[in-house]
Amino acid sequence: MTAQSESELRFDGRVALITGAGRGMGRAHAELLSARGATVVVCDHGTAFDGSGSDASVAHEAAEALIASGGKASAWTADLTGEEGARGAVRHALAEHGRLDIIVHNAGFSRSVPFAQSRIEDLDDLYAINTRAAALMVSEAWPSMVAQNFGRVVFVGSTAMYGMSDAVYYATIKASYLGLTRSLAEAGREHGIAVNLIGPSAVSRLADTMDESEFKTWFFETMRPELVSALVAYLSHDKATVNGASFAVAGGRVAPILMGEAQGFVDRELTPERVMQAMSAAEDETGFEAFPDYVSSAARLMDLLGYSPGGELAPLSFSRPDE
Repeated sequence: MTAQSESELRFDGRVALITGAGRGMGRAHAELLSARGATVVVCDHGTAFDGSGSDASVAHEAAEALIASGGKASAWTADLTGEEGARGAVRHALAEHGRLDIIVHNAGFSRSVPFAQSRIEDLDDLYAINTRAAALMVSEAWPSMVAQNFGRVVFVGSTAMYGMSDAVYYATIKASYLGLTRSLAEAGREHGIAVNLIGPSAVSRLADTMDESEFKTWFFETMRPELVSALVAYLSHDKATVNGASFAVAGGRVAPILMGEAQGFVDRELTPERVMQAMSAAEDETGFEAFPDYVSSAARLMDLLGYSPGGELAPLSFSRPDE
């Protein structure tokens, strides 16, 4: 065995559920994890890139290709926008393969139109395939991951969350992954479960619709899906040391996506007029600090406002109205 093979990150004995794994980036993720020893559940409803239609052969063909390459795989073709489809994907993995270690939620579709032409149904559909399906699958897998004291979850978001005027609802839903990722990461930390988020850019079916140009040539040569898969594989591995993190990844570049606050200003007699006068200080990014969670942001706020808690801060807990 060579030194290189000894250090290779392997997934032998691990079972990975990868959504949208029939084509594009999802298939690249599935091929890499399978080649490294993982058993892969290819979860793909076979929709068009706008979410319409379905084709069960997409998932089956991809699973068969993994098996033909010497891997272990099965297919799940139900619609993840329905609760039974999303929970069923996890149940299939547990029933068919005996365990579930990794969830890579890559499935999604695009709805890009000027805001004046968008429909609220687009927001509902995008929520269903992204955040809702993610929450359903993780909640279904949670008990088994807790029991085995191990789990890896990778959500595939988009840097569209920075803002896109021609894809307002798409950007909105992708941004919702931030709260889900960071909160689940905190919930899973004591159980050996790590949850992370990526915002990738890579060749996809949507890119195929681009007009021929110098830019398209460069994009297809540079934004190879397997360069995204490398990060997905690391975040899915036992040796991954990050939890609750977000990364932009494209063309071999990996960069952290940070949430936090700059210094800002404090005025105990704040009025609208004083806000206006101090807005330059409010917008000043000096003293930016990234926060891993709510508690760390609250600690800084209390410090700036002159309060020193007597002990270590704990997350806020609220009772239900009927309790």
